[in-house]
Amino acid sequence: MRKLLKYFSLESSVFFLVTLILAVLIWIYLYSNEIFLPVSILVFLSVLSGLILPSIFISWLVIGLMSIGMAILILGRVFISFPSQLILLFVFPFFALISFFIHLNIFMRRSTLHDLKNVRSFARHMDSLTNLRGVQSAEKFYKKCVRFVRLSPDLEIDFNVTLIRLAHQEQFYQLDHSAYTHVIYQIADTLKYTRLPSEHIFYIGSGDFLLLSASLSNELFDYLNRITSTQLNLVHFKAGSQSHNLQYKWGSEKVTQMNVKNFSDYGEMIHRLNRKLETEIVVEYL
Repeated sequence: MRKLLKYFSLESSVFFLVTLILAVLIWIYLYSNEIFLPVSILVFLSVLSGLILPSIFISWLVIGLMSIGMAILILGRVFISFPSQLILLFVFPFFALISFFIHLNIFMRRSTLHDLKNVRSFARHMDSLTNLRGVQSAEKFYKKCVRFVRLSPDLEIDFNVTLIRLAHQEQFYQLDHSAYTHVIYQIADTLKYTRLPSEHIFYIGSGDFLLLSASLSNELFDYLNRITSTQLNLVHFKAGSQSHNLQYKWGSEKVTQMNVKNFSDYGEMIHRLNRKLETEIVVEYL
């Protein structure tokens, strides 16, 4: 049944059902006016049952009605023609089956829309290339960290915000897009490997990676940065037979109880880190 649904859209199925109902009722009205009313009632009930009832109930309902109908036709005295008897006997299961087909189509459409909504929600918060959380998640988590620092003055909580930028990323992107995306993936993988599980890594686009590290000592934070820098230097940009060393710009700020009011806004923090990165001088890779 599901394979069959792939070949019929919901709109075409509904159009087919409506057209078929009109055609059958017009034909019944022209063929035998005496069964027009019972056929109309059976068509209405079959469509209603197919669209509302589960498949198991429809199966038992069809079996029960056909059994009763056949018993009446065989044992009772029916003063209508045999073709009319067959029409009355099979009209309900026929339209119930088609209606249930549409019912499944509606269910699949709703399921697809729900999955699409989840995919879009996931895409807004996750980067598909790096499998890291994106800008919206970074901003949300940053605000949460700021709020926690401000509401817990006695705990002396702080956190570091680090922005790591791939230098000359636009030139690498234009030189070889495929190699560039592979480099971004490798950088993300390196950060996942070198940073602590308690640290949060975000990819905010255009070769920029944001790290939020809570309550790390200066010694541990510097040690992690050295390890990360060493491992990042092992990543190379390879375009064809050429291989280029990569350079990075680093900017970091520590948010504490003393300065949390100055860094309460995520946008201002990113702007400040960008200003720091602009002061760094890197050598052209060419």
